[in-house]
Amino acid sequence: MSLPIRNFTCIIMLLCGLISMAQERELRIFEDPEDSIRVTNMQNYRPRLLAFSFDLNQAIPSGNRFVGKAMTGKMGFDFNAQIYVYKQFFVKLGLGANYFEVEDKTVVGNYEKSTFSNQSLSIGYEFLPFEKVRLGVSFSVVGNSDYRNSIIDGSRGLQRDNAKLHAYGFYLDYELNHFTAVYLKYDYRNDKTNINVPDELKSTFDRAQFHTLGVGFKIYIDDSNLFH
Repeated sequence: MSLPIRNFTCIIMLLCGLISMAQERELRIFEDPEDSIRVTNMQNYRPRLLAFSFDLNQAIPSGNRFVGKAMTGKMGFDFNAQIYVYKQFFVKLGLGANYFEVEDKTVVGNYEKSTFSNQSLSIGYEFLPFEKVRLGVSFSVVGNSDYRNSIIDGSRGLQRDNAKLHAYGFYLDYELNHFTAVYLKYDYRNDKTNINVPDELKSTFDRAQFHTLGVGFKIYIDDSNLFH
């Protein structure tokens, strides 16, 4: 299933607005000598309050469950909002979707493709190993995923399942300037599914396991933490 045009347009408009705000603020900061000194003194700590990010990622099926046995991963996306609670500790809200095509219908039935839409709340920590580099690690605390399966049985239809999302990941940011960065990321998904199948098939459908590799763009807002 393709990404809904309305949602995609809203994301792009939000990103454009945030980019404009970040650029304007950076110009103001470095026009003010006192703020320039303050920014220079923060390089070792580099606090942030908020970060918004958008990435495109490739799903890579894994394991011996139905995703690993029957599907091929396609391009997906994630949109995340991070709030830095204390120093490099952060809480992250995320939404996104991963797309798959079915290669072995003997495992999953008469499906053509599947879309895994997800929402999650994660916690994590950022390491600052080098100037302009941030290495973040995180894991999901709560989350859910909605599986939409396109059926081809003479007439097209849609069948839906759901799962509890379990995600573990890390990312590597490179700061282009004080308020923007590009990043690479890796996530491992091990969702606990709620799919109604006979007992003899539960070991195949009780988990959805796959990796994602992505590249994205991030915007930082403000240079303080929620709790100092």
